[in-house]
Amino acid sequence: MRRHLAAFMMSAFFCNLAAADTSAPVAAAPSKLRHWLTARDGLPAAATSAGVIASPEEKACRWVTVGSKWTVLDLTGAVVGETRVKRLESSEPWPCKMAALRHMPSSGRILLEADAPPPQRTRLWSPAAAERSAFSSLLRLRSDTHVLFFETAAGRFGVGALSRSSKAIIARLDGTVWHEEWNSTARVLPEHQNQHLRYLDPAAIDLDGDGASEVVLGWYEAADYGDLILHRDRNGTWHPAASSFEGNTM
Repeated sequence: MRRHLAAFMMSAFFCNLAAADTSAPVAAAPSKLRHWLTARDGLPAAATSAGVIASPEEKACRWVTVGSKWTVLDLTGAVVGETRVKRLESSEPWPCKMAALRHMPSSGRILLEADAPPPQRTRLWSPAAAERSAFSSLLRLRSDTHVLFFETAAGRFGVGALSRSSKAIIARLDGTVWHEEWNSTARVLPEHQNQHLRYLDPAAIDLDGDGASEVVLGWYEAADYGDLILHRDRNGTWHPAASSFEGNTM
């Protein structure tokens, strides 16, 4: 596994703090450290505190213990159930063992430790036919496209990912015109620079509690897979804020 270095993770915390979106209501951002896991295998996905997001350090394997309880959230951050780690399975050569989860809802997209308050649910919206067509032209939508439309105080957004290619975008609707704000060829995390990731399963969840949703994109490359978390700063720029530990299907 491409390991997350502790020094890089600490710098990510401070970089994200500096880039926090001050146009959103940040006062409600939880100050307590919160841990997040991937829904697929219960692998560490991110750590958040006081409006700051960072990738998990290697010691994050300690978050997941047999019997620990986790709140299950769907693609909007709404609570859809609770799961418990029933056992840990070997995942050599990865540093963390994958978690076998009990009573996992099929709509689960990410896990939050059970004693932490869940985020506010992200509002979804349905674009009109013309708006959807204009968004489709940005991505050249196909049958393997994963699309999500959501809104925040900053506006209305669309996320699209082609699971059979490395293309994914985030765009904001301004009147009747879509403005692309991020695409998968730009602003990747260092650990993904030499990977040809394919994206799927977009979600919009306010992980850091600042009132503005992050975008969570699933990705895979050959047998490896994980989650990429993107945060929008006050200048309207989306940055990769965190990357989960990687799972493997082999």
